[in-house]
Amino acid sequence: MRIVHESEFDHAEGLHPHLITNVLTSAAAPSTSALDDTEDEQGCQWDIVYQLPPSLFVDRYQLQDTLGSKYAIVVHGFQNLELPLEHVPPKDTFVILRPLVATTNATIDLPLHKRYQQPDGSLHHRAIHLPLPQVFSICPDHHTLRLPPIHASLSLLPAPDTAQPSTMKLAVPVGDLNDQFAVQWGTTLTIAFVSLWIFWSVLQAIRKQKRIDAKGKRRKSE
Repeated sequence: MRIVHESEFDHAEGLHPHLITNVLTSAAAPSTSALDDTEDEQGCQWDIVYQLPPSLFVDRYQLQDTLGSKYAIVVHGFQNLELPLEHVPPKDTFVILRPLVATTNATIDLPLHKRYQQPDGSLHHRAIHLPLPQVFSICPDHHTLRLPPIHASLSLLPAPDTAQPSTMKLAVPVGDLNDQFAVQWGTTLTIAFVSLWIFWSVLQAIRKQKRIDAKGKRRKSE
């Protein structure tokens, strides 16, 4: 099965970019060659594999909501969505999608999220690179007539010590280390102010309730 695919970012500047991938297989391509609809391609399917560096992550529940009706989804890697980059293991995360129904073309919108970077005194943005999504043709086993499990597509990725596919580039905002003092004191003062306001509000409510109770007692005594 001949597969053509291209990818680009949408809203790349924000903290929640989208990776848009268009997939076109030989069955949909305008060709009359022997590649189209051959016996060997019967029952074949395709998987798309995303390899995300630690600076990027996906929300598996969001994926189920947005893509789960059309694709089987596997997320393999670190899953904590809240930790900043410096507390995340230095390992890539893999996302694999397989259409639930055989399709010759598709547009996949994968929502991504950027992890908060460690503040820096000289950088405002940090560049991160990720490999282009890889699309693999998956065909049934000749004996079982079943497609291989979706995890098997990970074995088709290039080995780490070989030439890697072309990469895509994103810029991630970085906090200014020079603002750390102001942020820390601003946060402390804000917490102190809110705590005092809550204490004062509770105290006022107690006093008001006592006055109401006192009036009720006087009326009963009269």
